[in-house]
Amino acid sequence: MTTRPKLDNKPLLLAGYFGHGNAGDEMILQVLRETLGPTVYLSGPLPRWPGAVPRFHPTAVLKALRDSRGLVMGGGELFQSRTSLRSLIYYLSLPWLAKFLGKPVAVHGLALDPDLPKKHRQWTARALAHAKIITVRDLTSQQMLAEEGVPSQIAPDIVWSWPNGGFPPLKKGGEGGFAFSSGSSPILKKILWILRVPKNEFSRSALLHALKTEGPWQHGLMMFHPSEDAPGLGWLRSHLPFFHTQEHWTTPSDLLEKMANWDLVVTMRYHGLVAASLVGRPALALSHHGKVQNLAESLKIPSTPLENSFQVSWPTLFQQSFANGPVSPTPRPIQSQQALQNLLNTTHNW
Repeated sequence: MTTRPKLDNKPLLLAGYFGHGNAGDEMILQVLRETLGPTVYLSGPLPRWPGAVPRFHPTAVLKALRDSRGLVMGGGELFQSRTSLRSLIYYLSLPWLAKFLGKPVAVHGLALDPDLPKKHRQWTARALAHAKIITVRDLTSQQMLAEEGVPSQIAPDIVWSWPNGGFPPLKKGGEGGFAFSSGSSPILKKILWILRVPKNEFSRSALLHALKTEGPWQHGLMMFHPSEDAPGLGWLRSHLPFFHTQEHWTTPSDLLEKMANWDLVVTMRYHGLVAASLVGRPALALSHHGKVQNLAESLKIPSTPLENSFQVSWPTLFQQSFANGPVSPTPRPIQSQQALQNLLNTTHNW
């Protein structure tokens, strides 16, 4: 774990996609808060911890930055224009505002959208050029910044350094783990799906086809981003021929504990793969975005593109993924903790 030096009373201002109910971003926020000491953070409408600053309240944001020791941005895919250009402009404005106020900036665990247009890459590079330290979580992001003359370091995603790790190993029999028959062959009983329902009709049909694979298993659904996922999952459930258990969570720690009660995690979300590895559960990546596919390949986790749903044998894929067993996250947790320590050392001097 990181060693925290003595700090003055001024907090750091954290900026990310916090306070919107997205499990991955809430995990990132919790790790940063527990690592960096006194902090406040820019938040959407669903803050989970004290110190929330309304992210779209200009006066509150300006005051929080003015009264801070500096700005820490990250992690995740903050700089993207896929969802909207407004989102990109918002995050680009923060380091410029910090520079105007004479506040130092650190960027940690960043991932640039690989499809970010050239012009938007240039904007991002210019906004981050004066940052004291920049870490990115993948080679593509590093290369994109390097092409614009901005150096960065690669470090695993922040969530790999999750402080509440140490989940028990898969059990032999009973709930939540490998269940063994009278012989030595493992039996898959429970499959947890972590989805982000696509908007186009073909991809929805492909996902529905996968979810109709009943077999001898209990199926469950867990929303990583309830406000975003609920409408699509509602549509899916209304078209399913059998019931899928709905798993609800209240905090990131609660989410991990509930995930550990399942035998196999099938996920379309990046942090779904990270979480499954942290709790020691076998996983299958259902990729609809390059970052999920890339992480699955790095972890040697089985994967299939969503669009291939009609061509694959889902029962076979479930069993193969389960037999593949849990994947050790090593050395990512140690590397992530080291990067956090470097961030802590940097911000301590502000």
